[in-house]
Amino acid sequence: MDETDFRIGALQQLLQIYQATSDWQKAIDTAERLVKLGKDKQRVEIAHFYCELALQQMGNDDMDKAMALLKKRGRRRPQ
Repeated sequence: MDETDFRIGALQQLLQIYQATSDWQKAIDTAERLVKLGKDKQRVEIAHFYCELALQQMGNDDMDKAMALLKKRGRRRPQ
């Protein structure tokens, strides 16, 4: 295994932790790093994480922030 493989493995583990703790912004940031390393399947998960983040904001009665997140998710839709 080379350094990139180790980095990908570490980021995937980190992503699982962020998902388990519902830290969606950190999950988004980590998944975006994985995409930069060639893990394009993470694009689908990023869209899902934006939806989760929007749901959190809806639960906080911050509909403006929720809508902004959903729009951002739309711009990052998987290809």
